[in-house]
Amino acid sequence: AKLSSEPPGEDAYCDYSHVVEVAMKVFTLNNIDIINQTYRMDFRLVLQWYEPTLVGVKKNVPVDEWPKERFQPSILIQNRTTDCTIDPLKFKITPDGWVTQNVDCRGMWHQQYDLRKFPFDSQTLTIQVRVKRWKD
Repeated sequence: AKLSSEPPGEDAYCDYSHVVEVAMKVFTLNNIDIINQTYRMDFRLVLQWYEPTLVGVKKNVPVDEWPKERFQPSILIQNRTTDCTIDPLKFKITPDGWVTQNVDCRGMWHQQYDLRKFPFDSQTLTIQVRVKRWKD
């Protein structure tokens, strides 16, 4: 399933800018530590972007056969406390130029907890994701 149904307008893309849509699916959340303000999470990021250089390319062509002049985002996760396992090599492309990348992440994350209402508190746990331009 696509996160968007239409390619963006041509003026939205240039050599230095792409729009990358990000969705997240959480598989496990555990080991919430209020003393160290950490938690363990296993999740998948789903990234999608439109890549004009891949229009007309056969579906699911291996990455090493993609055109050299193409955009591919690099994921930066900022609030992790330990090295996390990241498996970024799962791509799906469609003949109309849409690329979907699944990035599986597992690890410990840091979150500043607000414990003023403890034990009746609730917390919002965040993952700080940045997408950085990467090109071959």
